[in-house]
Amino acid sequence: MNPVFKGTLEDRRSGKYIKFTLPATPYEIQDGMERLNCSDLEHLNFEITEYQGYQYLGQYISPTAEGEELQRLNFLAKRLGELDRWQKISFEGMVRMEMYQREEIKLDRLIDLSYSTGSCHVLPEVKTEKELGEFCVQGGYKFDLETLPNEVMEYLDYEKIGREHRIEENGVFTARGYVEQETGIREVSAGRDFTFQKPKYQVLLEMGGEQLELPMEEEALKETYMKDWDREYRCIDCAVPSLIGVINDSGIEIEEINRFAGMLEEVEKQGQMRVFKAVLQASNCRSIEQAEELGGNLEEKYVLFQEKGNPVEIAENWLEEQLGEDTELFSENELYCIGSRYMEKYPTVKTEYGYLQRYDLEPIQPLEEGPETEIGPQF
Repeated sequence: MNPVFKGTLEDRRSGKYIKFTLPATPYEIQDGMERLNCSDLEHLNFEITEYQGYQYLGQYISPTAEGEELQRLNFLAKRLGELDRWQKISFEGMVRMEMYQREEIKLDRLIDLSYSTGSCHVLPEVKTEKELGEFCVQGGYKFDLETLPNEVMEYLDYEKIGREHRIEENGVFTARGYVEQETGIREVSAGRDFTFQKPKYQVLLEMGGEQLELPMEEEALKETYMKDWDREYRCIDCAVPSLIGVINDSGIEIEEINRFAGMLEEVEKQGQMRVFKAVLQASNCRSIEQAEELGGNLEEKYVLFQEKGNPVEIAENWLEEQLGEDTELFSENELYCIGSRYMEKYPTVKTEYGYLQRYDLEPIQPLEEGPETEIGPQF
């Protein structure tokens, strides 16, 4: 799905932030938290910097969302990304109607409006009160004018007719047409749980409008999928979000994806998912086959400095863990020199998830040529 809101996702405790877009899948949010080394959504803050196709919302909603509000904003973004041309006009009209009554619209209300686009009458070809008046007369909405002779019709003040109709019906003009609300607003947000829930699946596929959660037992997969071999699938979420496009471009059979999802489940059970993502990134992995090869024995092969982001912190970690030294005895310059020499002697790779190193201290070789990986705020 195309981005609706572009911005930055920040851990308010550390001040570290990354570029991020909404809507995001559950695993994309989880991945963002891991890249920021943040274990609790309540510590996150999303700030909108760009509105894609919904620029007018910048006048009405707060540009920042924290914790559960981030989940609400993401839910809204997903819905807005699903709207067609007519629904977008309807939604904008309802938003502008709301603003006649209040200065700011809560996200819950915007969610309700986004699911109520069918409650409006939309005239995309009508942009002015004069055009609205002509539509009302010609369409028979002003029944008291139907019996007028044609020679009288040309003297009608269509602009006034349109203005009176708009005021009477509480209609609004948008840049894309005229909107009137005809029925009530659906209450979709009331009672909905917006707390973040980590998915139970490892890979989520969409097939013919249905969703398939993997891994699943082989027999269950046959009963679900094999009934219709002609259905095409599309991966819409994955425990490793960087592999969503890889899965979609691979053309591999669903049984293979199911086996791969099973491997991801084992990696998750071993508590090595973040290490696995770092390995894939450092290795410039570009296929499911490569990912499967790299996913074995992670705990025995790699170490990830999850909270170490510079030579000083690496030196502190090394001195504390390996030598038991009190790091307060060293100046920051000395720690920086020790950390830098350590990184030169024992190769580490900087990834979005931390510094990755092999236990055998051998260099981590990329599988293919690719762009260098950077972390932190890069603009």
